[in-house]
Amino acid sequence: IIEIPVKERALAGILATARDAKGVVWFAYGGASGRFSPRNQFVSERINPTGFSTLLFDLLTGKEKGIEHAKRHQFDSEFLAKQLVTSTDGLRDHFKLFEVSLEC
Repeated sequence: IIEIPVKERALAGILATARDAKGVVWFAYGGASGRFSPRNQFVSERINPTGFSTLLFDLLTGKEKGIEHAKRHQFDSEFLAKQLVTSTDGLRDHFKLFEVSLEC
């Protein structure tokens, strides 16, 4: 599990590293289906043997996923787009440490 810095908070993700990775495929979730979804983990597990690491991460923090915030953030495409753009820089910095390419 990794944390991706986004402004004053961090977004959580699950990084599965492939041996001799060619790159990283990342999945960003802004709704109910997130990094712990069995379906999403299944897809990640199928990609890893092909030589790509995978990162499953949520664009919302646990608090933002809460019932009182869900309506405000889950379907707010402008908010989610900003989260995605901002988190990209944090992801790039993280993957530079591993000398793995991150393509958007």
